[in-house]
Amino acid sequence: MRKAIVALISLAVIGSSAAVAHADPLLVTSGSLDYDSDFGCCAAILNLVAGPVTIADFVTGDPILGAGANLSAGTSVAFNVHVTRFGTAFSGDQAEGDLQFLSTPIMLPLNPASMSRFEFTTPFTMTGNLNARTLSGTPVFNGAVAGSGSLQVFLRPVDNTAFFLDDATFTFAAPAQPTPEPGALTLIGVGLVGASTRARWRKRLARSNGTEAARRRTV
Repeated sequence: MRKAIVALISLAVIGSSAAVAHADPLLVTSGSLDYDSDFGCCAAILNLVAGPVTIADFVTGDPILGAGANLSAGTSVAFNVHVTRFGTAFSGDQAEGDLQFLSTPIMLPLNPASMSRFEFTTPFTMTGNLNARTLSGTPVFNGAVAGSGSLQVFLRPVDNTAFFLDDATFTFAAPAQPTPEPGALTLIGVGLVGASTRARWRKRLARSNGTEAARRRTV
């Protein structure tokens, strides 16, 4: 019975893991994308860890929404970043790719002149593709990546009608631990019930055979 249970669990876990490995993108487990107004409208520093990939690089792309322009008070704004170009890596792996950071929009407050600085935090998601290799040229990873976390933004008031983007940091959160797929759990449950039923049947058969043998010896 114990061997049967172990075999069923192993098959279910292997099957479930194989499906996830083929279907899901590589998840970012830690890191950040840091923008500062001193970088201009289109540049940021990317630090990223995802599976075997480690990136520390100066990246550029489409203008960050709000960078280099005044943002009207009382409007809803989403601070998004589209990374399309990677520089020479500071350390870790050299990468190429396309990464889209999308944040949940926030409502800018009215009367900016009444505050010295406005700070807020909002969730974000990141999806895209990476082609990473070591600095010596050995391939590391080539495929889809994804991540999520929180975006922290600092705005400075321009006057009483608008803000200016001072800096922004997208900080990745560690992904939640995966749970077994319902199909795998069902398979394990059915296997355990079947193995238990078979064991009880064998015990009853053994007791029945033992009783019959004892009766014959008595006769």
